[in-house]
Amino acid sequence: MKYMLSLSIAAVAFVAALPARSQEEKSRAEVRAVTAEAIRTGNLPVGDEGHTANQIAPRKYGARPVVDGETRAQVKADTARARRLGEIPVGELDRAPREITPGRYPPAAAAPGVSRAEIKAETREAIQEGALSIGDGNRELAEQNPRRYGVAPAPRMPAKRSGGGAPASSAALRGE
Repeated sequence: MKYMLSLSIAAVAFVAALPARSQEEKSRAEVRAVTAEAIRTGNLPVGDEGHTANQIAPRKYGARPVVDGETRAQVKADTARARRLGEIPVGELDRAPREITPGRYPPAAAAPGVSRAEIKAETREAIQEGALSIGDGNRELAEQNPRRYGVAPAPRMPAKRSGGGAPASSAALRGE
């Protein structure tokens, strides 16, 4: 009797803990079906510890499906490889031996990616198009020298004339 009471309370707590959704999404029958399935499989929290019924009494609810993982031999082989390559952190600093003394270990395998020749070709193309930024200005080459890269310069505002009617600068006279 006591067990059924705690199970009922747990069922109510389980349903209350479900993600907040509008009441129109699930009918009463659907909620009852979900609750009945949770009771049947033991996936309801029991007590204050937060354990489910199938964790407390696993024999009562049957075996859980086993998740395929690595075998013991695979784990041992991976650990031996990591040790050999100096990848397992040691000491209080939690640094891998490869970081401390890199000369003692073989070089790390490079990840497959873009080759050096491909990078050089892309860089050459970016320089030819003026799409490369140089310096601290964050301006591309085509912006710095538009005539060289065949980009039309941005239209300039006409220079304001000073009070005497003369152009503001000699650059304004040349149209630059």
